[in-house]
Amino acid sequence: RHLHGPRSLPDLTTILVQAVQPGEFVLHPENEKTVITEEAQMRKLLDSALGKVLENLARQAFIAAHAA
Repeated sequence: RHLHGPRSLPDLTTILVQAVQPGEFVLHPENEKTVITEEAQMRKLLDSALGKVLENLARQAFIAAHAA
């Protein structure tokens, strides 16, 4: 539901940080067991990961559109 509409990457990162902060999700760097609790670290990790995820979703949607 959050991807529907004109949200920017920082907007989506904020939504994810708000879900991680109260403990709804646990965030840790890849291949590490350390849990990230500082907002600045959360934003840095989520921003990077979310950018990659959105690129992959866009690529898959493009491929699906051309296959149809």
